[in-house]
Order: sequence, then C-alpha cells, then structure tokens
Amino acid sequence: MATQVSTRPEAATPAEASPNMSTEKIPQGQPSSEVLIVADWTPKEESSLRRKIDFTILPMLMLGLFALQLDKGNLSYALTTSFTKDLGIDNNNVNYGNQLMLAAIVVFEIPFNMVLSRIGPALWLTIQIFAWGTVATAQTAIHNLAGFYTTRFILGMWEAGYLAASLTILASFYTRREMAMRVTLVYIGNYFSSGIGGLLAGAIFKIPESSGLKKWQWLFLIDGLFTFVVGIMFIFLMPRSTDNTTPLCGLQSLNFFNDEERRILNDRVILDDPRKTVRLEGISPKRVLQIVFTSFRIWGHFGVNVISLAPKGGLSVYSPTIIKNLGFDATTASFLSSVHNFGVCIFAITVAWISDKTSRRGLLCLICAVYSIIFSGVQYAVVRSSDIWLKYAILAVLTSGMAVSQSINDAWFSVNTAHPQERCVGLALAVAGSNLGGLCGQNIFVKSDAPYYYHGFLKVLYIYAGSVVLIAGLMFYYWNENRKLAKETIAGELITEHGVSEISRDGGKSRVKNQL
Repeated sequence: MATQVSTRPEAATPAEASPNMSTEKIPQGQPSSEVLIVADWTPKEESSLRRKIDFTILPMLMLGLFALQLDKGNLSYALTTSFTKDLGIDNNNVNYGNQLMLAAIVVFEIPFNMVLSRIGPALWLTIQIFAWGTVATAQTAIHNLAGFYTTRFILGMWEAGYLAASLTILASFYTRREMAMRVTLVYIGNYFSSGIGGLLAGAIFKIPESSGLKKWQWLFLIDGLFTFVVGIMFIFLMPRSTDNTTPLCGLQSLNFFNDEERRILNDRVILDDPRKTVRLEGISPKRVLQIVFTSFRIWGHFGVNVISLAPKGGLSVYSPTIIKNLGFDATTASFLSSVHNFGVCIFAITVAWISDKTSRRGLLCLICAVYSIIFSGVQYAVVRSSDIWLKYAILAVLTSGMAVSQSINDAWFSVNTAHPQERCVGLALAVAGSNLGGLCGQNIFVKSDAPYYYHGFLKVLYIYAGSVVLIAGLMFYYWNENRKLAKETIAGELITEHGVSEISRDGGKSRVKNQL
C-alpha cells in the first residue's frame, strides 16, 4: 500500500491536485512545510469506518442528550402529583424555576465551552453528565421553594454546553456532507425523550408511596440514577479524540479504532475540509470577545435559533392546556400532546437526509420556516372551529415541524466555519439562542387569550415570517462571500459547486466554498 502522508512538496503541483488529494501546511518545527494527504482507501473501507462511528460515538451523544432532556423535562410530570403541595409552591413559582434553569443555560454556554476547549469535549461531557445527574437526583430531597429554585438553576448550569460540545465532536469525526443527518440524530435523543418521558413517568408513578418516597421523588431519583449510568458508559465507551480513540478509562481493549482507521478517520475529514488541520486549542476570554464581536454570521445563526425556537418554547408549556381546552380530558390531552414529538423525529430525519444529499442548509431552514408559517396560519384560521379533531390535527402537524430547523441551522454554521475556536464559540451561542428563544416563547400564550389563544397563534405566524427574513439574509451573506471567493480564485484552486471536497492552495491558506 502506498504511503498516505508524504512530506514531499514536489509530489503534487497545484495543477495536478484532485479532490482526493490535499496539500496542507504543517506546524513550524516540522521537517517540511507541506504534507500530502492521499485518499488511498476504498469507498468500502470508508463506509465501514463511518458505520463504526455511527454505532459507537453517535449513540453515546444521543443517549447523553436523552438523559439531559429527561432530567430537564420531568418536572412537567412531577406537577401531576403532589409536588407543588408538598413544597408549598404554586404554578408561578414553577414558571420562575423553569426560567431560572433556561437563564442558567444561556449564561453558562460560552464559559463552559471555554473549559471544554482546554480539557477536551469528551472529558468535559462526562464531567457534566455526572454533575447534572447529581443535581437531578438531589431534587428528591428538596422540601421548599428555596431548594426548588436552587436545584433548577444549578441543573441548568451543568446542562449548559452539552449540545455545543456534542456538535464539536461530530465536526471532528464527520465530513461536511455527513453533518446534517448526524446533528439531527443527536437531537433525536431530545425529541425521543420528550416523546416517551410521559410513558416512563406513568410507569414510575405505579410505585406505591408506602415504599417511603412520594411519586415525584421516585421520578427524580430514577431519572437521576439513569443519568449516572449514562455517565459510566461515557467513561468506558467515549473516545477522547480522533487522534486518541482510547476511551476515557484508558482501556485499550475498549478502543474500537485501530491505527489505520484513525489515519483514515483524520485524513478523510481534512480532505473534505482542509481547514480542519487546525486543532481546537484553549479559548481565552479575549478570544471569545474577538469572535463574538467580529463575526456577523455567528449572530445570524444565533438569531435563527432564537426566532425559530420561541414558538416551540411557548407550545411546550401550553400544548397540553390548549389540547385540553379543545374538549379532551386531562389524561387524553397529556397523551395527545406527546404525539408530535414522534412526528418531529420523522420530519427531522427526512429534512436532514435531503440537506446532506444536496449540501443545502439555508434552503432547508427556509423551507421549514415557510412550512411553519403555513400551518400556524391554518391553525389561526380554525381556532374557532367546532371540529376538535381537525384543530388537534393541525396543531400536531404544526408542532411536528417547529424544532426541525435548529439542527439544520447548527450544521449550517458548523460546516461553514473555518477555525475550531470560532466553531466552538459559535455553536455555544447558537445553543444559547435556542434556550433564549424557549425562554421568550413562554410569553406567547397568555391566560387572557384562553381558551382559543387566537392572538398567540397570530404571534407565531409573525415570528416565523421574521425567521424567513433572517434566513434569507444569511443565505445572501454566504452567496456574496462565495461570489467574492470566486473572484479571488487562482489557478490550481478547486472549488466544487456544492462546496464538497473543495481542495485549494493559496500561499498555504485553504479556501472552501460556503454551503448555502
């Protein structure tokens, strides 16, 4: 087999370069200024490696997010028990507690991503899982309002940064063309948890209180202990990085990748995007400020998540109430309110598949926004209809598409970002935007608008109209950047139509076309 990495700069000239070859600068102090990476592996070998990543790393990230959402969302099921009575609190206190949790996530997203840039995302995720698992389990012992507020805030704090760290790991293991589906699959852990959380709670609530704990205490205890199990799995199964795939526990027998697979793993990602030769290093506060105040598109993607997730934040709180007001009893309303989460899974996977096949990100975000405009408009039009099943069906179809653009937007930002520090900070800000949107969205549906929430659905329509404008603006920005790049292209640069396998050279500085 031929040598895959060569330090011979004469091995390929710019004119001879091809999409399966990349000539990159190497760090100072090395014997040569350039490294030649050749794709000498077969499609079958790459496909086998990709499947191995799909069945090792991806399920772990999904499972972690599943546990996160379980601990984050089980409060809504605890409220159906004696929880508020036992603590002496009311619904307003519960709302404030949820807002504290979301605020903590927003505040700590970037600081915690600065930490992961120094110790590595795999280790940081494991620390986080054990930390929030401890807090989630400790909720079993709360007995007053102060304890409730404290645990909700600390729970949100330790859950901050999980998604951004997961997306950072995905970006290091997968090519740009594979990202949208994998990001969406990680989010499936969230959607799936929301879908079956009620079923799990129902099973837990069958434990008799004569055992010594209240129903809500059993719920917090079992969900929290499950998170500890996930943390232990991370220790033994999660690779440290693409360069060192040994799990955190250090056992070589649990290392699923051999030397050849690690070489292919790293080289194929660099061939897809030569900018990934730059590794993630520690991020200082000064560097964070430099990134957030000099990058327009970071705020564009942040804004897309804020606007797109605001309606979901409102409906996640009020959906059971809205469905109950249609004429269903409380039990049926709780069941029907969880159905759309399974619809989200189907919708999200379909959109991600199309996005990866076409290398179109912004266009798919735009289509999702238009979809939401159409069905929020229909929901607004039928709120006074006497057909309760029609109104429920429209609501289910609307909510099935609300969260889909988040994963595509995150993938869109990730594949178009050159520097890993900028990617890390930007993804943290994007996730913070999602939670900020959810926080703001809780004010869309108000009691004075009940039972039809006529004005609430009108607000949803206007919000998604705003997201169309913002997404279109981002697409124009990337189109304009590509137009300027085309003017600067020199002989020997290869830039494909869809921005995939873009290998280029210009004084050692790689240029990659942005995906629209």
